[in-house]
Amino acid sequence: MSFFEPISGADFDDKLKAARETPGAVILDVRSAAEYAGGHVPGAVNVPLNQIPAMDRPKDAPLFLYCQSGARSQRGCKALDKLGFTRVTNLGGILDYKGPIEKWNKAAYAARLSPGRGHWRRKHMDDWLTMEQIAPDTWRLSEYRHWEETHCYLLLGRDRGLVIDTGLGIGDIREPLEALTDMPLTAVATHVHWDHVGGHWRFPAFYAHTLELPWLQGQFPQPVEAVRAMVADRCRLPEGFDVNSYQLFQGTPAALLADGDEIDLGGRSLRVLHTPGHSPGHMCFYEADRGWLFTGDLVYRGELLAFFPSTDPAAYLQSLERTAALPVKRVLPGHHDPDPPPEIVLRMRDAFRRLRDRGQLRHGAGTFRFGDWSVRL
Repeated sequence: MSFFEPISGADFDDKLKAARETPGAVILDVRSAAEYAGGHVPGAVNVPLNQIPAMDRPKDAPLFLYCQSGARSQRGCKALDKLGFTRVTNLGGILDYKGPIEKWNKAAYAARLSPGRGHWRRKHMDDWLTMEQIAPDTWRLSEYRHWEETHCYLLLGRDRGLVIDTGLGIGDIREPLEALTDMPLTAVATHVHWDHVGGHWRFPAFYAHTLELPWLQGQFPQPVEAVRAMVADRCRLPEGFDVNSYQLFQGTPAALLADGDEIDLGGRSLRVLHTPGHSPGHMCFYEADRGWLFTGDLVYRGELLAFFPSTDPAAYLQSLERTAALPVKRVLPGHHDPDPPPEIVLRMRDAFRRLRDRGQLRHGAGTFRFGDWSVRL
């Protein structure tokens, strides 16, 4: 029988001990290869989530899965169950693990993945950021040591670079980017929440939506003490980092964006889509030439949040209607699974339509689950 329930922090080590006492048990780390290289449970085998369909093991092998927060390992357990594996357990997230960490020979690993750039990949896996080149002119920077697993993106054109979101601001996001390019860099926020603009202060020029300008001028709807608690929640903070000194980013944008604006990088452009719902000024960025949609917090695998007073469930549906009408070939989200299938936008739109038709698309209606994602209203 498979056991899919996420394991609480108090139980992770106990479950791991039980796994090691189980004859023939295999401990699977379903994170990316870069995360695994940065530190993993001793003896764990790395099988990234997207490689699970190719698993070649006996169907009755006892498999124990974990990831960073427990979300990906939960999906991995479900995938294995559908493949016919009968003894699958979700250990949860390595953030709750209190034992020793084992590492690969990261220098050789990083150099193999990023010839000429191994120094930067290695350094930022160790400290805070994990970098991954996803196209010749595009990099993803991820904060896998925090449970939100925020993703930021560097896009290079012929004339300049654009940084979509800057994460929590704990690591120095600018330093590795300057090792990749000498072009001028501008930051843009999908929305002005603390986990997306934390590193904005490192960029002299940044863009934001006009509706969230007050949040950059001292009117963010949550007190800094509450934000600090969220920063420290389920997180392996770097040694020496003082969460009590964490501040909300404040600043004046170089430009205020509106729906339909084009961001021209020189030979590469993105269209601004005003997609409110999660926040009043939330924006997605659509690169029509490639069919890429950078979705921020509008679309990702995990729990979508539309219950805060500053959210708007009805507007959320309208934003999904709009993005679902685009010919999207790749979704690049702000959190968790870095490569969700493009059809997830359609599934979310359809689910929100059903909630509307049942009169449940409103604040206070509860949490609704739809397989690999959910929404809290």
